[in-house]
Amino acid sequence: VNQQKRRLANVLRRSWNQLVRASPASANPPTQLPELTLEPVIESVAHADPPARRDPELAALQADLQWAEDVENCIRDGATSDGGAQQAQLSNKVNLISFRSGKGELFRRMILQDKEFKHLRKSLKNHGYPLVLQPSGTIVLVRPDQYLETVNSHALRSRTLKRYNVVIAESEEHLLNDVLLRMASKQRPRENKGDRVELDLYSFVVNFELRRTFICKAPLLLVADTVTQSTTEAVRSNASASSSFGYFVHVRGRNPRRRVLSTWSE
Repeated sequence: VNQQKRRLANVLRRSWNQLVRASPASANPPTQLPELTLEPVIESVAHADPPARRDPELAALQADLQWAEDVENCIRDGATSDGGAQQAQLSNKVNLISFRSGKGELFRRMILQDKEFKHLRKSLKNHGYPLVLQPSGTIVLVRPDQYLETVNSHALRSRTLKRYNVVIAESEEHLLNDVLLRMASKQRPRENKGDRVELDLYSFVVNFELRRTFICKAPLLLVADTVTQSTTEAVRSNASASSSFGYFVHVRGRNPRRRVLSTWSE
């Protein structure tokens, strides 16, 4: 058997050598593989489950969030392309909004404790600005440079604030949408669209006062209920100058605790 294998191998070797010598390499046609014909695979699939449906309010919130992220990316890309020479201009608008239904206390806890407003909460605390107004419990979510103008605005001080009111800068509203999106649809509070009010932070009456013959910039103070009270601002309407409460007949000035440390030098 081995002898036959060797003979067959020699015959094949001689035949191959003759074939190579007979035809040059350039004349060898390229080897072509036969084309494979595949039969189409068809499989019928029946879907018993109903099609998915999106909650309209959730879809609207997601669209707003996506729009805000796209704007932020455009601003960031523009700032990067300019080498950081021009800073993005943030909106200075501040709105008073109110919420109804849903898990209101869970919503408040997420705003006051979770990651979305962590940086803003820290920034307000470093400036000595209370995040929650007393006694209403209204949450203020504005930048430190807007805080005093916000809490002293006429539109805010002329209203009876409630626990589920939120005063928020327009530049921070996308973070509020993030909080809402993390809540289940049935637990999510709904905004009272008709109650939204834009605050006028640059009113002449708020920012200036008439002092003798000079127009001076009015001091912007913290809300009285957010600091320790003082008898300086205490007034009793039924007291008389001759009574033991004569000290409280008239106003003697402002509570110094309502001034922010950074404003004493102004």
